Amino acid sequence: MYVPLPPPDMHDSTYYEGKMKPDSVIRNLKPLTVYINDSIRYDSAFKPKMDFPVGFSFVKEISTSLTPAVYIDINSILRSKEVIIRSIQSSEIENILSTVRYRDNYGGIISFQNLLFSKDQKKAYFEVHYFKGKLNASTYVVYAEWRNGKWKYQLKQLSIS
Repeated sequence: MYVPLPPPDMHDSTYYEGKMKPDSVIRNLKPLTVYINDSIRYDSAFKPKMDFPVGFSFVKEISTSLTPAVYIDINSILRSKEVIIRSIQSSEIENILSTVRYRDNYGGIISFQNLLFSKDQKKAYFEVHYFKGKLNASTYVVYAEWRNGKWKYQLKQLSIS
C-alpha cells in the first residue's frame, strides 16, 4: 500500500516527513455548532424566583406554564469563530436530534436546570447538562459566589456517559 508524503507546508519544525503540523489540521476544521436550550428548567420541588441578582442578566422572563422555566437570552454569550451557538427550544430538541447529529459539525446540546440563589443572593447553584449522543453526555453542578464585584464559579462533574 502506498501512502504519499504530506505536502512540504505541513511538515513539522524538524522537517520529519512523517509528521504533520498540528495547527495545519486545526486551522482547517469547520466551527462546531452548539445548541443551547433557551430555558432553564426546574425540578418540581423547586420554584423559580422572579428577582435575579447582578450578573445573571441573561434571564428574559419566567414561564407561567405548569412546568416552571426561566427563558434566557443567549445573545449575551461571548462568541468565537471556532463555535457557532444556536438557540433551541425544548420542544425542538427531539425533532432535530436525529438529523442534526450528522450535519453542521454538530457540537452538542447544552441545557440548564435548577438555577437557585441563597437568601442574600450572593451564592448560586445550577446544573449544566451536555448531550452529544446517548453515550456522550455529562452533567455538571456549578456553584457560584459573588466576591469582589464578580461571580466566581466552581464546577463539579456529577455524571458522564
